[in-house]
Amino acid sequence: MRSQSAVCKVLKHHRGEDHLMSQKSPGQPQLTTRRDDRQLLNLCRRNWKKTGSRLRHLLRRHHGINVSCQTVHRRLLQHGYQDRRITKCPRLTVRRRVAQLRWAREHRWLQLGQCRHFVFMDESCYILDRIDGRQRMWRLRGENLPDDCIQETTPGGGGSVMVSARFHYGGETPLVVLDENVKSFVCWDILENHCLPHARKVYWNNFRLQDYNTRAHRVAAVREFLDAEGVQPVPWPAFSPDTNPIERTIFLSLQEFDWNLTEKWDALPIDDINKLVDSMP
Repeated sequence: MRSQSAVCKVLKHHRGEDHLMSQKSPGQPQLTTRRDDRQLLNLCRRNWKKTGSRLRHLLRRHHGINVSCQTVHRRLLQHGYQDRRITKCPRLTVRRRVAQLRWAREHRWLQLGQCRHFVFMDESCYILDRIDGRQRMWRLRGENLPDDCIQETTPGGGGSVMVSARFHYGGETPLVVLDENVKSFVCWDILENHCLPHARKVYWNNFRLQDYNTRAHRVAAVREFLDAEGVQPVPWPAFSPDTNPIERTIFLSLQEFDWNLTEKWDALPIDDINKLVDSMP
């Protein structure tokens, strides 16, 4: 049932005509039919990683439909498909998947109160400049040389900083800036002088350590040190995603880089840390 206003609009649009048939829309007719669009969508679903030019070639070879790359992109965009970068994740072999599934089944009844006695520990390396080449910008054709369209690069990203961080439910420990890569003796020093004293101050001996399976944490010397201290690490499958709250930020100098990382870490809201811990069960 049409409303009165809709009927009035139709009559006004066709006033002076003997029929109410839809008029032919102006402009060039669409080159592809609905069937052609379905063929293109099927090709796209079977070839997720093919470029627009490659999909155009497959469409012409398999179905005899000859259109431009721009038409291919336009049809895919009309149906909700957009060109995006592939999301990367660690390679999970069958053995790693089985280990993760086993861990999930063994810890499915993990209580919220137990997770609140976990101390999470991680080390990360942060570079001064972007070196992955993934930054994009909007510009016109031929505007590739103005200063605003150029990104200066430095060898090796302009330097890097290695930091060690730990947090638990209700707080975190001060960020430790490391002078070298994480090795067994560096890990030992972090545990002995930073991690364990703070954890015992908060939990006494009622806590467990979560360290994300780095090689430095798995050497025999570190395991023997933890056994001697009576600390029980949380078993964690390899190549499992972590929830490290440190965010990457660009700074002007390495010294300012250290200061800003420490400032950002100290300014983390306790509520956000608590939500990360409570998301474990």
